[in-house]
Amino acid sequence: MLRELSVKKNDELEDQILTVIRACDDGEAGLDQVLVGLYRKFKVVQTRRYIQNKLYRMSKKELVFTMPGHRAAYSLHPTPSPADEYDGYMGQPNEHSAPNDLDAEIPF
Repeated sequence: MLRELSVKKNDELEDQILTVIRACDDGEAGLDQVLVGLYRKFKVVQTRRYIQNKLYRMSKKELVFTMPGHRAAYSLHPTPSPADEYDGYMGQPNEHSAPNDLDAEIPF
């Protein structure tokens, strides 16, 4: 019976990466920080490309999130994109946009 159950095993490297990122300021870390943290804390030596690919797969599973505007930097918390901050619908301006002065010039 136990062989038939599909139990999701935790990936040890993923857990180690998450531990390293949690230890960084604000839960944010660059690829270099992750590599150094893995070595210092767990004595794990992996290639840069391997860890980069692992972080990419972790971001697709939403275990970590990429940081907009930063290259090879990851966070434990999602950062809002500029599109998320737009309140309008179908091109309608939001409350933060400039008023439309053209409406006063159109008589109808």
